[in-house]
Amino acid sequence: MAVHNPLSHDEILELDATKVYNDIKEGLTMIRNPDVSTRGPAHCHFGHLMSGYDAGYFSYISAQAFAAEFFEMAFSADPRSQDAWQRYRTGILEAGGSRDELAMMTEFLGHPPSPEALVRTL
Repeated sequence: MAVHNPLSHDEILELDATKVYNDIKEGLTMIRNPDVSTRGPAHCHFGHLMSGYDAGYFSYISAQAFAAEFFEMAFSADPRSQDAWQRYRTGILEAGGSRDELAMMTEFLGHPPSPEALVRTL
C-alpha cells in the first residue's frame, strides 16, 4: 500500500520504488535480491518479450477463444448436459495427443475455431 496510498504527493515523489519492491519480494520469498547495480531494478525488467516467450502470450488468448467457442457451441444451453460432455470426451479428450488438435476442434464445432465467441463475452 506504500505505492498506492501515499500520505502526500511529496511522499510518492520521494518513494524509492526499487527498495519497496526488493523489501516486499525478500519478505515474501526469503530470497535476497541480486545487486541492482549489476542488473538494474528487478521490477523494471520484463524480458519475456525478448527471450523467445513472446509467442507464448498469444497462446493464452487463443486458449480463451477456443474455450469460449466450445462453451457457446456445446455447453451454454445446458452446462451439465451428459450428451454434450460425452461428445466432448469422445471427440476431444479420448484422442489425447494422437490427433491434430485443430482438426479435432473443427470436427467438434462443425467449423474452424474463431475468436468471435470470445469477442461476444467481452
